[in-house]
Amino acid sequence: TDGAVRLERGRLVLPSELASDGPVHLIGWYQRCGETWLRPRVRLWAERLRVHPEPIEVSDLGHKWGSATTGQRVRIHWATMQLSPQLIDYVLAHELAHLREPHHGPSFWQLLARVMPDYAERKAELARRGSVLWFGAP
Repeated sequence: TDGAVRLERGRLVLPSELASDGPVHLIGWYQRCGETWLRPRVRLWAERLRVHPEPIEVSDLGHKWGSATTGQRVRIHWATMQLSPQLIDYVLAHELAHLREPHHGPSFWQLLARVMPDYAERKAELARRGSVLWFGAP
């Protein structure tokens, strides 16, 4: 069933015989495509932030957009991949910034502002758009 979901003319297509397990296939598609799509974006933002993350992972993080660990591991929620590139970049840069500044203190926001001056607008837009995304419920 790998590759069962495909993108055609801007629409996700799932073969009807897979509809009963549709959410599983759609989530898998977002994970596979997300990891591929994010690779060059990770390189760009990691360079700007002067961090060296492990390969990005796209997975289910519950109600979190992303996570970062002190071991240079960054994960992005698969549902994030439904957002515009500008908002995906915000989530990605935010998590990569945590590799240098683990807490949301003033130094974290100053670091993020240096590489993404409009982060506050993107953060607000994420709050608006994120509340209506699909998170896997049928």
